[in-house]
Parts: sequence; C-alpha cells; structure tokens
Amino acid sequence: MPDELTFEKLKSAVSGSAAAFRCRNKLQPAGGKGDKVFPPTYAGAKYADEKRKIPERPEPVPCVLLDSVQSQANRMEEALQMAVNNGDLAIPLIQVDFSDYAPTGNEEEDRKNGKFRDDIGKITSLQVPHRLADAILRDSQYAGIDFPILNTVKASTRQALKMQRPFFSFARRLFCSECGIAPAPKADWE
Repeated sequence: MPDELTFEKLKSAVSGSAAAFRCRNKLQPAGGKGDKVFPPTYAGAKYADEKRKIPERPEPVPCVLLDSVQSQANRMEEALQMAVNNGDLAIPLIQVDFSDYAPTGNEEEDRKNGKFRDDIGKITSLQVPHRLADAILRDSQYAGIDFPILNTVKASTRQALKMQRPFFSFARRLFCSECGIAPAPKADWE
C-alpha cells in the first residue's frame, strides 16, 4: 500500500522537483453504486473512448473518458481567474479591456458608434479560448502597437519557456487538488 499523502509530503514535493502525484481511486457515480454515469460528448454526439490495459485483464478494455486534461486545465484557469478577481492572488496576465465598447442601452446609437450588444468588460489570457495565441490578443494593441509585434510577444515566440517562467513557477506552488498535484517541472530558465 502506498504511503498516505500528508501536508508535509505535499509541501516537500512542491518545493522540490516533483512533476506529478498519481492517485488511483475506485469511483462511484454521484447517485450511488450502480447509478448511471453521463460522460461528456464531443463532436457528433460521440463519447471519447479508448482501450486501456488493466492489470487484471489479459486484453485491453474499452473505456470512456470521464474527464480530460484539457477540461481539468480549464477548471484550474477558472479558479485562478476567480482568485485574481477576488484579490486573493496576483499573477502575470495579459488583459484586454472592452469597456469602451459597452452598450449604452440605445441600440440605434450603439450600432452607429460600434458598441457591443453585451458588456464584455475585461478579458484576460486565462479566459480567452486559445490562451496567449488567441485572436482577441493577437488583434489587440498596447500603447498603439499591435500585440504581435510587441518585443515581449516576439520574445515569447522565440523563447516560450523563458516567457512562461512566472506561470510555471506559480504552478509549482498552486496546482494542488485533494488527490494530487501536477506542478510544472523544474527547468533551467536562464
């Protein structure tokens, strides 16, 4: 039986070189043993399925994905954004402010003046669908300079890991959950 995950072990791993914790649990549906499970569906109303090798079985077994790495990352980004919004956390983010395009309530005037139908407010790199490569950022300007030609953006395309250092450093300390942690690996950033 593996060792129990304690706070001290977690703290040691986060401050050390651990890249991930692995936790295996036998799960039951929220409705109780034997209840139905409703996996997410993808394009064409299909489940994400695959064959997996299970130690007790001689042949791979068909399995359905219940949660993806991408889905987990989306939830972590949402939690990070909430922490930033609440003032509990300060991390480096790129933000686009659409406040100047908020509707006034006069549809005709808003249409004439290029206002949006909805008040979008500010959007950060945690909220845009394609993170730092999103068109919302790509088509933005900072101090009158197009986003893609800003020196920091050019540098990020040449030296992505260096530019992501604050995110990875933060991730090492934060991405924890009840069963485990998946901090970014240590690397030589300089």
